[in-house]
Amino acid sequence: MDTRTKKTVKISVLFLSLILFLLAVGCTEIEEKETADKKGLQIYSMSTALGSISNDNLDQQLLTYTIYITNEDETEDYIQWIEPILGEGIKDKVLTDNFKINVEETISPKGSLEVKGQITFDTLGLSKEEIINLEPFITGIRIGGEEVIVINTPAVGK
Repeated sequence: MDTRTKKTVKISVLFLSLILFLLAVGCTEIEEKETADKKGLQIYSMSTALGSISNDNLDQQLLTYTIYITNEDETEDYIQWIEPILGEGIKDKVLTDNFKINVEETISPKGSLEVKGQITFDTLGLSKEEIINLEPFITGIRIGGEEVIVINTPAVGK
């Protein structure tokens, strides 16, 4: 190999190494940011099931849901109640008066909690396909709880 070819190979290897280094650093920073953003209470998973209230009443559907909430903080969190936030397609059809679920439990750091509930809604005149098109049924949850904020005061006698 002549000197010019060796120089070209060295530059190519150096350039390729630089690109690989930048890609590795960029991916690491994104991954760290994603984990740093996940603090506090999070919905780990949610499942829903839909069915008629009874064989005699096909104009009302029962939405049954299970939500798993995790605590990604280093401190425990007290949850007094949760309330599902309903999607646009279903919120005007709800027949259930109050769908807040009383939880009254503490979630330990890195712990989880399962919450189950049901919502009845009106489907009069809707086909199966139209009912399915009302999704998403639940778009989030509101959480009521208790948070203690400590006042930092100077120690007496100092």
